[in-house]
Amino acid sequence: MKPNDPTLDALKEVLADADGAPADVIQAAKDSFTWRTVDAELASLVFDSATDDLATVRGGTVADRQLTYQAGDVEIEVMVSGNHISGQLIPPRVGHVELAAGAELLEARVDELGSFTFPDVPSGPVRLTIRVGDQTIATEWTIV
Repeated sequence: MKPNDPTLDALKEVLADADGAPADVIQAAKDSFTWRTVDAELASLVFDSATDDLATVRGGTVADRQLTYQAGDVEIEVMVSGNHISGQLIPPRVGHVELAAGAELLEARVDELGSFTFPDVPSGPVRLTIRVGDQTIATEWTIV
């Protein structure tokens, strides 16, 4: 490689002018490695209506999005409608749920029917952390 290689100089110039990742993306990446939920059981996404072939057949309107997570014997049904997220634990359990959305952390109670709701969630990556009794369950990060 030559010290004054014009191609290398052009590449250095382009890289110097390139914008870094947006701050909210960097924060979400950092949050995904938090130790806060290190002992949480990870709930796997087992159904997403956004990737279901039937979701694209609906005529002309944007449908609500349904997500289903599974962690052991607990199923977490989640409905995303605009910026409103609601969900239910099956079987029903009383507890507490946190929704991480970028740098925001929203909290809600899980009632005796296993239901919870978040009325005003910013769009972007979200993750639920559910605490019921001695059990902590965290969902995968999902873009809403």
